[in-house]
Amino acid sequence: METVLPHLFIGPMMLLLSWIFSKYPPKEINQLYGYRTKRSMKNAETWKLANTYSMNLMTKWSAYLCLIQIGLYFILPARTAILAACVILVIGLIAILPLTEKQLKIHFDDAGNPRHTPPAGK
Repeated sequence: METVLPHLFIGPMMLLLSWIFSKYPPKEINQLYGYRTKRSMKNAETWKLANTYSMNLMTKWSAYLCLIQIGLYFILPARTAILAACVILVIGLIAILPLTEKQLKIHFDDAGNPRHTPPAGK
């Protein structure tokens, strides 16, 4: 029973953290709080896109993790399920980096200027 509580808190804790970050995103570029990479810190526009996009990914990944945890709990021994959930969480959090950087590259050039995209259908 002692391994049930940590197992059941991993996904919901991450979901709560992602909700808090989404509800209270960093307003200005800073070194303490938010999605901080060279590309995301170019200007206010890149900062906003990076933080919004990464928090949306984190929220989705945390929700998926909650569902995955339930399944793991029933098919694996408790300690193995906790370890697997932690590994899955870390993989998801690491995956947020290249996915967010890709979005920044799509929407901004290397200097942080918005890319002008042609209207849809052209």
